Amino acid sequence: MCQTKNVKGEDMEALLGLVLQFSKLLPADDFSMAVNGNGIGLRNFVEKLKSILEEANSEITSTSTSTHPGIRRFAIEQVIWMAQSEPQLHCINHFIDFEMRDYLVEVQQTARRTWQENFKLSSGDLPVLEYEESLHSVALRALDLIPGEQINGQ
Repeated sequence: MCQTKNVKGEDMEALLGLVLQFSKLLPADDFSMAVNGNGIGLRNFVEKLKSILEEANSEITSTSTSTHPGIRRFAIEQVIWMAQSEPQLHCINHFIDFEMRDYLVEVQQTARRTWQENFKLSSGDLPVLEYEESLHSVALRALDLIPGEQINGQ
């Protein structure tokens, strides 16, 4: 994910979805080795997730629509997986350093504006398959996992 400056839209949505699925298949230690072993590093990975959310949030704020509704959901689900894997990954302080809570709050506050983000599949303007959990709830779950200040000793 480090070399994704030119990846946008559908490609970013697909990439995030794949990274999330691979993460869930791997033990957290293997994920950490893969990220660190490829010269990316967990800190840079977290920074990239923050940048992706920041860009997606600004798109939602300026247009009140989501042309690529999976981007914010996949990024937040990756944050949740990483935060739940804290004992192996030690990335909570990175989330705090990059002010991830601010971007999650923005998602939580704007999630209800874009109905598309609550559906796995839609055909044009017709929703077809709804997620079990709203994006608003996913953002709240992520916020519950990330404290507002640094954890000592890390």
